[in-house]
Amino acid sequence: MKQNITNSISSGFTQIDRYSSCCRKGELIILAKQPGMGMFSFAVQLLRNISIDQQIPVGIISTSYTPEYWIKKLMSLESRIPFSQFKNGDFTPYEWKILNKTIAKIQDAPLYIQNVRCLRMEDLITKVNELKTKRDISFILIDNLEEIKITNSVSKLYKEEKINRINRKLRALALKLNIVVVALYDMLEKPKKKLKNIEQARPSVKDLDVCSVTKHANTIYFMYRPEYYGFQTWEDGTSTENEAELILTEIVNGYTDIIRLTFDLPTGRFSEKMERHT
Repeated sequence: MKQNITNSISSGFTQIDRYSSCCRKGELIILAKQPGMGMFSFAVQLLRNISIDQQIPVGIISTSYTPEYWIKKLMSLESRIPFSQFKNGDFTPYEWKILNKTIAKIQDAPLYIQNVRCLRMEDLITKVNELKTKRDISFILIDNLEEIKITNSVSKLYKEEKINRINRKLRALALKLNIVVVALYDMLEKPKKKLKNIEQARPSVKDLDVCSVTKHANTIYFMYRPEYYGFQTWEDGTSTENEAELILTEIVNGYTDIIRLTFDLPTGRFSEKMERHT
């Protein structure tokens, strides 16, 4: 069911909807992705929650993965069958029954995937406009912000300026079409040997390699799994096993929410556990 606020789309997570500006139309959200944290899986779950549960038209423009890969990730998430099994197709008769129901759900979902190897900014804008006109999408996911090409009279743009121009155009696109624009951005992995405590490993805006990632974006999400770095307990003494923090930073007012989630690594499924905000 859609939220009562017509300009908002539910993320499918109660705590995120309650404490953040998640999925407000006309806004740009950056999902900052570090190796091993599960942010890509979280992006897939957002797509699933919005397109399958709420039947809201969603678009994906991908430079990194084929439509088949996206569908397999969705099938693993929805069926709760480990993604590794989709690589060899080794399913039991019972799992095949589950998969048949899962396939039907995905086929009925208003989900539109486009794979583009070389993505120019002009082509991206055209594709998103077409998806809005023909499919009335309310949410678009771009899987790699850095892969977008900028046409410019200068032969080479520094990364800082390139990301700044891309984000400015994406924010303008979100406002013009009144849609949610979400883009994944690759962060560098923190060196494990240099991390002395759980707080040092927790990602934040200061860990971004270029400052312009924050410009024009409304919110930046970080995912944090201390278990990946070998930290076995949170600051409050509870276990980090199969848990993660979703860290949401609103750029304009600097407000940060930290929401505790559980994470099933084999399927990439997140579930709500508790929330903590600072």
